[in-house]
This record gives sequence, structure tokens and C-alpha cells, in this order.
Amino acid sequence: MKKEVININGMFCKKCVKTITSALKALPGMKSVYVDLDECVATVEYDTDIVTISVIRKAIVDAGYTLPTYS
Repeated sequence: MKKEVININGMFCKKCVKTITSALKALPGMKSVYVDLDECVATVEYDTDIVTISVIRKAIVDAGYTLPTYS
């Protein structure tokens, strides 16, 4: 199991939290999902043999949110 904290742009309400939580929980290999509206992050714990961080990030983007880019 691996734990990651993912910053998310565009979360403004409890519906955003619910949307992202549902999208992430639907992925195979997810052990836990916690989305924090105040901090604009998702904390996920997942099985790296089943799902990758790239798939998790894509699920957030596919749900209509953006991820910060770092240079």
C-alpha cells in the first residue's frame, strides 16, 4: 500500500468533495480516500499492484478538476 496527498484545483463545495471521492473510490485498488475541501487535497491509500498514481490523477481530471503543475 502507498499513501499520497494530491493537491486539487477547482474544489469549492461539498458536492466537489463528493464527486471526487466517488470517482476515486470507484477505482480498483483504492484502500482509502479522504478529500479535504479546506486544504484542497485528496489523501489516498492504494495498492500499487492494482492502480497507479497516474490513473488516480486522471480520475480527478476526468471528474472535472485540475491538478497543479510544478516546474
